[in-house]
Amino acid sequence: MPPKPQYVQDLITEVKVHAEQLINLRNEIERIGKSAESSRDAIADIRKDLAITNQKLEEQAKRVEEWDRRWWGLIIVLIGALLSLGSGLIVLLARR
Repeated sequence: MPPKPQYVQDLITEVKVHAEQLINLRNEIERIGKSAESSRDAIADIRKDLAITNQKLEEQAKRVEEWDRRWWGLIIVLIGALLSLGSGLIVLLARR
């Protein structure tokens, strides 16, 4: 068999290099795919946590609103009691 010309040897070398690069690229794509999948899972978990946190925040806001309403009701009752006491004292002092 006659020796292969130099350009054929160069082409064979180039093909081997490109084949190795192709294998490396496939491995890198597979690694990136796994990383992307784990990132998607992490994002889904974060979204669930955010939804739970938002729900808890809404519940807390409702509780604060309810307590605010109750405090104002108590303040109105106390002001009414003070006015009643004041008017009772005025009547008592006016009778003397």
